[in-house]
Amino acid sequence: MKVLGVDISMNNLGLSLGELDDHTLALSFTELITIKTKKDGKFIKQFNQRMDDLRRARLLVEGFREMEEKCEIIFVELPHGSQSSRAMTSYGMSIMLMAYTLKPVIVVTPNQVKVVATHYGEASKKEMVKWASDKYPNATWKKSKAGVIYENNEHNADAIAAVEAGILLDSFVNAKIMMEYL
Repeated sequence: MKVLGVDISMNNLGLSLGELDDHTLALSFTELITIKTKKDGKFIKQFNQRMDDLRRARLLVEGFREMEEKCEIIFVELPHGSQSSRAMTSYGMSIMLMAYTLKPVIVVTPNQVKVVATHYGEASKKEMVKWASDKYPNATWKKSKAGVIYENNEHNADAIAAVEAGILLDSFVNAKIMMEYL
């Protein structure tokens, strides 16, 4: 079964495409990408903040669409709550991006993602990258001469952990049964 792990925000969209053996639940990951969007001050000056948000949302949709076509089911760590209007904009984009797909979506919490990787809920990004790159060394990690680098891999590590956490949930078992009948 082709699976897609997603770690989503307005700035970084981590997408980890993998293969799940639906009998043994063994995972492998074949393609890791992170789509980065940044605020464009020149664009905002010429147009406005809303138009820049729309530009960034389209970049996320385009990258997501490309990976989504390759999978059968999606596992996502959705953000929750917000402390500012900008965070709420990111939250809205995240929800809308997941609403866009017609594929089954299994939602996991940030705590579930961290616990599946490190067995406690306060894991750092660096710990998440180490866990994921150690467990899946053949994935397409961004590397330097010294090995897997922390920067630019943290969103893919979280996306991988979203898949691992999601396959433990009853909602995945139910989705898998439904997919067999469709």
